Amino acid sequence: MGKNTFFIQIVLLFFCCRACASSGWIEFSPDGGVNAALKVGEKTILYKIYGVDLKRHGEIVVDSERRININVDDFNFDGKKDFSVWYIDDGMGVYTVHRIFMYSKKRQAFVEYFPACGDEFIELRVDRKRRRLISTYFEDNVSKSCVTRLPKNVQ
Repeated sequence: MGKNTFFIQIVLLFFCCRACASSGWIEFSPDGGVNAALKVGEKTILYKIYGVDLKRHGEIVVDSERRININVDDFNFDGKKDFSVWYIDDGMGVYTVHRIFMYSKKRQAFVEYFPACGDEFIELRVDRKRRRLISTYFEDNVSKSCVTRLPKNVQ
């Protein structure tokens, strides 16, 4: 792992943990005229989506014994904010496990997206230059790299 990559991961970890530690809501705008707020619970993420003639709320259940973190970013490189819920794996506590959610204007809700290979984004890296997500998956206990490009038009 290069020094720059390590530094970026440390900075992201700091900001994500800071957001997780606060008792308030994390607010962002996933689309024009639409606002969203997220709050970390013990095993859930509470969310609110609101705007003109729009008011929704709900929760995302996270099946982990570890602390839950949130990272707001643009995971499909369309210029709009998405978010990931991540935590350290429950096994050896070595890997980060990410779940990615993007806002669907059509559904007026957050939709979860999955990697092109494997069941979850493990050790997620965002490659902004090539506009792709790189994660790890395991096949017969051998780690492999997975490249995922999320759709720009969220259904």
